[in-house]
Amino acid sequence: MALTEQQIALGVARFLEDYPAARREVDELDETLAQSIGMELEELRQLHALELMGKAARAQGVDSTAFMVEFALDTPEERAQFLAELEEAHRRAIGL
Repeated sequence: MALTEQQIALGVARFLEDYPAARREVDELDETLAQSIGMELEELRQLHALELMGKAARAQGVDSTAFMVEFALDTPEERAQFLAELEEAHRRAIGL
C-alpha cells in the first residue's frame, strides 16, 4: 500500500499551503544550489519539502506517513481506509 506520485505531490502542495514558513524555505532554494548538487530545482524543492514534512510530523509526535496522508487524501474515510490497509499490510509482513 503506497500513495501515488500524484497523491504525494498533492500532499506536499497542501502542506506548503498550510505551513507558510516551510513554503518560504522551499521557495528560497535556487537553481544555483540545485546545479551544485547535480539535481533539478523542482526535485530539490520536492525533497526538501518532504524533509520539512517529516520534521513537522516529529514535532507534533505524529508518524510521518500518517502526517502525509492527512494532506494527500481528501476525506477522513479515505485516510482511515488507507491507514487501516497499511497497518494490515505491516501485520502480514511480520506474520501476525
